Amino acid sequence: MCYFVESLKDLGCEVEQCASVSEAISYLASFGHVIEGVILDWMIPLGSPASNEAESANTEGGQLVLNHLKATHPGVPVLIFTNANLGGRFRDEATPTRVLRKCDHSPSDFSDLVARHFGISIQRKS
Repeated sequence: MCYFVESLKDLGCEVEQCASVSEAISYLASFGHVIEGVILDWMIPLGSPASNEAESANTEGGQLVLNHLKATHPGVPVLIFTNANLGGRFRDEATPTRVLRKCDHSPSDFSDLVARHFGISIQRKS
């Protein structure tokens, strides 16, 4: 994932990387600015302590973060970037959600897809 994060930073995007569900939820709770979009690894580790251990027992980390986003930042577009097979799981979601498989994309290809999904203009360095 670090290559993909670096490709976005190289293009001038502001990126905050969280290593666990608990870190991501804590960051989102403290974030006072507008969030233009979230790139979510579906298999993000729970962290310690898990945000709700009873709920997380049978739930992927990405689902916990997505649930939190829907409750606290409705309408923020989400790009799920994973190698997990999620099929058509998000077709009927109110939150604009798209799933990309990591193994299908290079870092430069990924940055173009991010720009299209979030509707942002990326200026490539010469």
